[in-house]
Amino acid sequence: MKNLSRVQLAEELYKVQDQIEELKKSADKLLKELRKRQQQED
Repeated sequence: MKNLSRVQLAEELYKVQDQIEELKKSADKLLKELRKRQQQED
């Protein structure tokens, strides 16, 4: 990895954090769907 300035590093960090938040939201949606399906099967 090439040497990034602190500002660039901070920007990359914010991007990664945003992606993590999006993944969490997606995971929550998937979990809710799975629970719905399991309840329907019972």
